[in-house]
Amino acid sequence: MTATHTTDAHVGIDLGTSSVKVVLLGRQGERLADADAPYAVRQPRAGWAESAPLDWWRATTGAVREAMSRAPQVRPVCIGLSGQMHGVVATRSDGTPVRDAVLWADSRAEGQLELYRDLPTDTRHRLANPLSAGMAGPVLAWLVRNEPEVVAQTRWVLQPKDWLRLRLTDQVHTDPSDASATLMYDVLGDVWATDVVDALGIDTRLLPPVLRRPAPSPVI
Repeated sequence: MTATHTTDAHVGIDLGTSSVKVVLLGRQGERLADADAPYAVRQPRAGWAESAPLDWWRATTGAVREAMSRAPQVRPVCIGLSGQMHGVVATRSDGTPVRDAVLWADSRAEGQLELYRDLPTDTRHRLANPLSAGMAGPVLAWLVRNEPEVVAQTRWVLQPKDWLRLRLTDQVHTDPSDASATLMYDVLGDVWATDVVDALGIDTRLLPPVLRRPAPSPVI
């Protein structure tokens, strides 16, 4: 009987705006296989941009299966996630989305930028980002004022790749990279800017905990 050789593979998933890309890499970074799958970006009104998170999930699982089928002798040993930034996925406590995700290209929250302009200059500086209507803070402030029934059902406000991580692991987290581009994060202090969140009328309990990189081990 011929022995079957299995290769360990790192699975990379990039959740883009209109498609997901999956790559399988060997231990030395060599490409073993890849696949991608599209999903729709909807514009229910002028200036709006939305996607259904469950479409992301179906596309991701399909692309992973396709990539695995192209390298049948691999064994996944870890998963790495990246994805589009600035989106708002209003999520129930069980992980299901309350509504379609509002994407970075959405401009409905332009009026909420006035809330930021009213903040003290030093406070805005701590956010370390230009004011943009497509970032999570303005979008969430818009939802608070225009779709309170959605906010009432929401337990977590997640970025797209963080929602995908929740589906994969049942764990709720974000990371400093995504958090820093929400206009709700004190980039200088490396914490949620709770004073800004309060000024927007947002419940700070909606914000996910931030994953921290483990401290390096001391060199002996």
